[in-house]
Amino acid sequence: MICWIFLNSHHHLNMALALRKKYPKRDFIFISGKPQTEDFISRIPSDIKYLQTKEETAKGFFSLERKCKKLIMTLKDMDDPDELITFYDTYSSFLYLKHSFKINWDRVSLIEDGLGNFIALSMPSFFNRIIKATINFLLKRYPVPISYLSLGHNKAINKIYSSWPEKISTHNSAEIINIKNEYEEVLNSFKSNEWINGNNLKDNHMDILMIPPLFKTRNLSKKKIIAFISDLLNLIDYKNEIYIKLHPAEGIEMQKIIEEVLKSKDLSISFLNPKTPIEYYFCNLKTFRLAGSPSTSHLIAVNNFSEKLKGGGIIIPDHSNPFSKKHLGFLRNIIGLKILEA
Repeated sequence: MICWIFLNSHHHLNMALALRKKYPKRDFIFISGKPQTEDFISRIPSDIKYLQTKEETAKGFFSLERKCKKLIMTLKDMDDPDELITFYDTYSSFLYLKHSFKINWDRVSLIEDGLGNFIALSMPSFFNRIIKATINFLLKRYPVPISYLSLGHNKAINKIYSSWPEKISTHNSAEIINIKNEYEEVLNSFKSNEWINGNNLKDNHMDILMIPPLFKTRNLSKKKIIAFISDLLNLIDYKNEIYIKLHPAEGIEMQKIIEEVLKSKDLSISFLNPKTPIEYYFCNLKTFRLAGSPSTSHLIAVNNFSEKLKGGGIIIPDHSNPFSKKHLGFLRNIIGLKILEA
């Protein structure tokens, strides 16, 4: 059985590797719609075919075909997939590839991505998708789904692979495949005795502050980012050194802003390598405290390591992305988290 699987983050890669553990006899091709870093690519086993685009395909609505041209040509020399797996049912590269190879929805499955898989929502907004669907229809481009809800509540989706199956939210006829054990095996594979024995941390503990991608995803101004960072630092009461984990897409730029804010704070701060998956630290630390606004895919990993949360975790929405009642209802399921409503 041939499976093509889209992945754009370390969490997606964790899910894809879990799938490979569950189905070792399947032939997987991993596909990324953007260039990935070497640390990401090095985690992919050598016997799995990996393809990526040279440019970020999620940016530039009308340049998608050009950016995907080489990827499509390469895949045309391979056997068509029995199953096409994506993290978003609305992801443009997936939709274009699905259209190019005439793959029906009954051959499409989802891997769990984050909070959107645990509540009913539309992502991106229904209005946004209606506009794109209309434009593409008039220009005879690839179809865009116009179901009111997305992900597991898109009734065209028949199957979801989940590491937290008891919490997944879907329409009534969707099949939920449990890969929790395999996902935990992948997380545990991050264990490094060399790092544990050589990190010089007291009791192998970290107080971690996580910052979301405020420039690239939230599109916040520098002024708003400084206000958010200041609020974060005022809310936490950590007396130990604070380790800041930035999003890999904007590490250097964001670090400069945080260092500017820190000039007026009496805090001991270190920056973790933004390219290193946060799951690596969760796996190798004996205990950790957590504050900030991590991505929802990271919170899935937090749930798996919740027994290591010492003193709990404080999750704070950034200024552009307040928690809805649905978000709050799910986040309170994660043991040890305290949710501050902005």
